[in-house]
Amino acid sequence: MPVSVSFDPRAASPEERLAVGELLCACHASAHPEDPPHRPEREAQGLLPAQPNRQSWHWVTWEGPRALAHAQLSGSLTENRGVAYARVLVHPEARRRGLGQQLAQAVQAHAAEQGRTTLLCSTTSLVPAGAAFARALDARTVQERRQSQLLLDEVDEGLLQRWTESAQTPTYRLHHWERAVPENYVERYAELLGVINDAPKGDIDLEDETYTPAHIRAWEKEIAEQGERLFMLVVEDVRSGELVGLTETVWSPERPSLVYQMATAVRANARGQGLGQWLKAAMLLHLRGRAPGARFVRTGNAEGNAAMLAINTALGFRPWAAVTQWKWASSPEASA
Repeated sequence: MPVSVSFDPRAASPEERLAVGELLCACHASAHPEDPPHRPEREAQGLLPAQPNRQSWHWVTWEGPRALAHAQLSGSLTENRGVAYARVLVHPEARRRGLGQQLAQAVQAHAAEQGRTTLLCSTTSLVPAGAAFARALDARTVQERRQSQLLLDEVDEGLLQRWTESAQTPTYRLHHWERAVPENYVERYAELLGVINDAPKGDIDLEDETYTPAHIRAWEKEIAEQGERLFMLVVEDVRSGELVGLTETVWSPERPSLVYQMATAVRANARGQGLGQWLKAAMLLHLRGRAPGARFVRTGNAEGNAAMLAINTALGFRPWAAVTQWKWASSPEASA
């Protein structure tokens, strides 16, 4: 009979972490059968703590040595201390047995104990059962997001050239960084990342996140341990040395066809000059020489982020999946 218990990845044996990694790979393959497969050992490594000032709790449902379901609760130790992010995954072969509901109850109870009264989780249209599960938890929708995909062979070459040429002026310098932010820029890069807080948050009351060099170094280390490469393009205002725009992508030689577009941001006082278009176009050109075998780029944006969606649509990104973010309470009192 399956048994659900709390799970500490740091104290677990390599075999136990690998079993959870195999579960995560099976869930991903079920949702994204056309994607290059994930590797269990990489997923197992990803269970270990990475970011400073952040805490995670895990639960696993075991049937002998096999992991049938996994839940994770995570939250910041410095900001939004009443908020936590939850994820519940059940092996495709073990669904409709109440395992997800059992883990969700454990997550909810633990969140209440930690004083995290607001739980956030996401579902994708690629797994319709996820939305039904969220509604069964009495969760409500707080934001709709769009995952978009770009086929690199279909990119308009003329558009890339126009966007990269039109924004170039003596005022701005474009930096190309790989794997790590140079030490003499890391403080400025951390400060620039705060612009991400400008992105639409939906119907969620969240404090702004603070980014530090320690966060950046931990993220770089996490990406490297996953066998992935981080590419960054950054715009510097040469008059002041201030960094005013960035875009990031992650690519894995082990799964070369897929590139993940991460953050793209431009400071409010530098917008309206085509810097976002320049960054996105320059990144697509940069990937050709640095990501052999890449065939498509995937990214996600809030439906309310009209400016970034317009840039992506002009580049040829097309809707690939709809992602819904849900909010549910850790206790009946919190939802009253």
